[in-house]
Amino acid sequence: MKRFILLIMLFCVVLLVACNQNDSNAPVNSTSGDVPIKEVTRSAQNDDKEESDTTDLEGEAETTEEAESTDDNDGEDMVIDAETILRQSFEAMADLNSVHMNGRTDIKEIMDGQTVVEEKKLDMTMLLKEPYSKHFALEIQSNAAKPIVSEVYEMSDVHYIHSSVHEVEWGVVPNPNGGQQLSPFIQDAQIEAHLMYSDQFEVIETEGEYVLTFSGEYDQIRSSLYGGVKDMLQMLEKELPMDLEEMNSSYEMVIDQDTAFVKEYQIHYEAQVPEEQGEYNISIDTAITLDGFNELNEISVPQTIIDEAVTMVDNDGNALMGN
Repeated sequence: MKRFILLIMLFCVVLLVACNQNDSNAPVNSTSGDVPIKEVTRSAQNDDKEESDTTDLEGEAETTEEAESTDDNDGEDMVIDAETILRQSFEAMADLNSVHMNGRTDIKEIMDGQTVVEEKKLDMTMLLKEPYSKHFALEIQSNAAKPIVSEVYEMSDVHYIHSSVHEVEWGVVPNPNGGQQLSPFIQDAQIEAHLMYSDQFEVIETEGEYVLTFSGEYDQIRSSLYGGVKDMLQMLEKELPMDLEEMNSSYEMVIDQDTAFVKEYQIHYEAQVPEEQGEYNISIDTAITLDGFNELNEISVPQTIIDEAVTMVDNDGNALMGN
């Protein structure tokens, strides 16, 4: 009997154990306070992605800042040299169809205690395409001579000339060249000569302009002048003694950054003769501005000048009056 009771008790214990195992395998109630494993995993993944995106954005920002910094540094470190500027300017000026130039030269000569002061003003317009033509007005003031005022139209076949030293108001003479030609200073300009002393220039960059300065011999300065300005200087300069000793000279030119056109020249020159030849020294200051680039299509002589001009030639057809 006792054995039978023990068996029944053992059987009840086995049943209780089995019930407890089944309860432990039951699904977790989603309404409980615990977070499902799948939700936890997804949240962790999102956190990782947001952290990764933030890192990427920070990396991109740093890269952009580095690139901008590099660009800024490149801009600061980049220095354009005089040869490049002069080359670009030479090419731009060579393609001009027309140009207007205005110049002034102040000359001071001291010879054996006598001082002569002279001022020359020249306004010139040049048509640089066929039919080549030129118009200029020249004024000369001096403390040692009467003022001179001249105006000239150089056309393809004739020259119309006015000068205060002539008796007639306007004269007309055949073109001595048989036809108006482009100035040889422009036509024969060579880039090699223009750049010959480029390594001696200093460059200053201002707002929209390059300022090139050069201190050297006057003949070296002339090599980098625009051909039209060289043509102009023939009337502004003064014929000088051959044995002058150069004392000082300086040169400045202003070039537009966008167009590469020369806008201005400033030239200073001082010289004297050797002491054994006596006292003579001279200083020349020239300022020339250029504008009106490619604005002119034609140079025409006013009809009133054509009507009143007097032909000034001898029996052989040679001109009786010059420029």
